[in-house]
Amino acid sequence: VGRLRAEDAMRQSMQSSADIVRMMPAGLFIFEVENRNRVILVGANPEAERLAHITLEDWKGLEFDEIWPEAAQHNIKATFLTPLDTGQVYESDLVEFHGKYMEGFFRVRTFLMPEYRLGIAFEDVTAQKTAEDERRRFEEQVQHTQKLEGLGMLAGGIAHDFNNLLQAILGNAEMARQELPTDSPIGVNIQSIENTSLRAADLCQQLLSYSGQ
Repeated sequence: VGRLRAEDAMRQSMQSSADIVRMMPAGLFIFEVENRNRVILVGANPEAERLAHITLEDWKGLEFDEIWPEAAQHNIKATFLTPLDTGQVYESDLVEFHGKYMEGFFRVRTFLMPEYRLGIAFEDVTAQKTAEDERRRFEEQVQHTQKLEGLGMLAGGIAHDFNNLLQAILGNAEMARQELPTDSPIGVNIQSIENTSLRAADLCQQLLSYSGQ
């Protein structure tokens, strides 16, 4: 009787574990690790099948590199096998992958399971990554705009002060020209000062318009 109860409890426990795997919101692949070069797919929950666009029936029994040959280019399998060396869960909040069946950004956890098996739980975070990138680009644009506005205000302030100096120069040049004899050769120099000051004043007005002042 005791043995039957123990067997029944074990069956219930295994069923509960299977239910948890099936219902968990993250995708989960279960691999049997024969050795580091032979990591065989033996299980997957429905979310893993959905995210990977496959069925377990099609992939069961295949080696990791057969399923995702693109991963070999980035040493992904060796990274996912890290728990074999550390005994700890491997975690990465952002794994970028571009393959035939899966493409995007994923949050990944790999961990040891009984019977020398490896669990790979993953979530597609591509939408979140895209939203974060767009938010960062928007913030950079805002900062750039604020920097331009700051430069505009600075330029406007300088232009305003410089324009006041030019007006003083023009006023003094006008008084000097009025006091000179009409045939004085210095009159040509004063006229040049006035013309140059007027051009500079026009540039100041352009800067003031640019800065909104």
